[in-house]
Amino acid sequence: YMDFSSTLKLSTTIEDLKKMLEERHALSMDSFKLYHDTYSAENELPMYNKTISLKECGIKGGPQDNPPSSTIIYDFRPTKEGNGRDAVLLSFQVNNA
Repeated sequence: YMDFSSTLKLSTTIEDLKKMLEERHALSMDSFKLYHDTYSAENELPMYNKTISLKECGIKGGPQDNPPSSTIIYDFRPTKEGNGRDAVLLSFQVNNA
């Protein structure tokens, strides 16, 4: 449940990712951050523009029948309705088509 794999188009936006993860965990997220490959400040994806795509974040794609994999790590704090006291750090594998 915590680790999972998903195939996404490079046109997928930061907002699309957030919505997908909120649906997966059945809660709303505050203080949402994304990281590419490792949990470090230099690998944090830009959150200032929620319409930015995975491609614009520098994530590489490939053919749909054999897409490369990337790891996206997400860090969030559930909203107060979801007992928003503790931050949660999770990751998932992305196949970039």
